[in-house]
Amino acid sequence: MAILENRSSSLKNAAFLVGAVLVVLTVGSYALGIDHLLDFSRAAMAAVLIIAIVKVWLVTQYFMDIRHSPRWLQIVVNGWTLLTAGVVIGLNVGL
Repeated sequence: MAILENRSSSLKNAAFLVGAVLVVLTVGSYALGIDHLLDFSRAAMAAVLIIAIVKVWLVTQYFMDIRHSPRWLQIVVNGWTLLTAGVVIGLNVGL
């Protein structure tokens, strides 16, 4: 029983940590987007999009439990994330 309680506690800690990272990334992308910390440039757009892709990856890994799913599903989800990131960033930056 103690093993399950320790595991539950560590999962809650991981979820809290990932949630905190998501909040920090959201505030950072908001600051980049609204305050134009990098001026209004393609670099700022690319930075906001990269932050968004990192957030997508964190949500799929930790809140949709893709990290505990079968290997083929991990490959599909991570491949989709990378492909989408490449297409969206490529279209916005103009590569």
